Amino acid sequence: MLPSIQEYIERFNNQYDHDEEPVNANIIFAVSDLHTDVRKNMEWVEALRDYSEEGGALIVAGDICTSLKVLETTLALLTTKFIAVWFVVGNHELWIDSKCDVADSVEKFFKILELCRRLGVRTGPGCVAAGVSVVPLLAWWEFEFSPEVPLRPALKHMDSQAKWPPCLGSGASSDPRIAQFFTKLNERRCRRDYESHALISFSHFVPKLRLFYGHGYLSRVMGCQELGKQVDSLITTSAMRTHVFGHSHLNTDMVIGKVRYLQHCLGMPRERENDMLGIVGAGIEPLLVWQSVPKARLSI
Repeated sequence: MLPSIQEYIERFNNQYDHDEEPVNANIIFAVSDLHTDVRKNMEWVEALRDYSEEGGALIVAGDICTSLKVLETTLALLTTKFIAVWFVVGNHELWIDSKCDVADSVEKFFKILELCRRLGVRTGPGCVAAGVSVVPLLAWWEFEFSPEVPLRPALKHMDSQAKWPPCLGSGASSDPRIAQFFTKLNERRCRRDYESHALISFSHFVPKLRLFYGHGYLSRVMGCQELGKQVDSLITTSAMRTHVFGHSHLNTDMVIGKVRYLQHCLGMPRERENDMLGIVGAGIEPLLVWQSVPKARLSI
């Protein structure tokens, strides 16, 4: 008998939704959309300096690659350069290619969680420094993220390389049950009280429509309204709230309400080469989002 949505949720909650062991980082960096199945992008990762000596931790907001082998190579490499690495899957990780020996994208998701566990890559909430917690939030895009925008027929084939089990529709990646499933996996971490901790939450997908400033029609496949509500719902008495995201390949620094939203994507080489506005590309290193020395800490 094929698993139900509830059975997948229970599997996640029982096996993977746990607090990570605390670390004591001095600096926290973030990056998204590494796409290391492209050789130039893997070279960027290989060229990163060693941040571990200065107590550097890294948040990777999804879309490292599709290949499980390349994903393992990339994550293993990052763990040698940082004292802790947090990661959340994007859409590209859940594509099923010819070399992937799993039945569908949900099974691949669980296989990636197991890979992260084996490598020591963190996928759950955890204390990254004294008084600072990192909270990964899972999601998927949904057409209702921007319902007023006319839907172009081509977008109905977005992420057609993903394959979904019957309980999530067995078909198009636009099925709303997919986004609902992934955001349900966040519920326990969204209900907990982070007390006075500064929070750095992160997702791959865009949590607020205002954060997307690209071609309007693409807004249909950028994010998820429930994800935005979950970011707002995180409980802390700290005034320091940051959310890192990716997916749109448009670097962003914007405050909405009490939260500062950041995107720092590497993107594709052709995007960086043709970037006349300076909004794509991570430069030579990930983005510094927190530092333990008060004078050097980013203003939130």
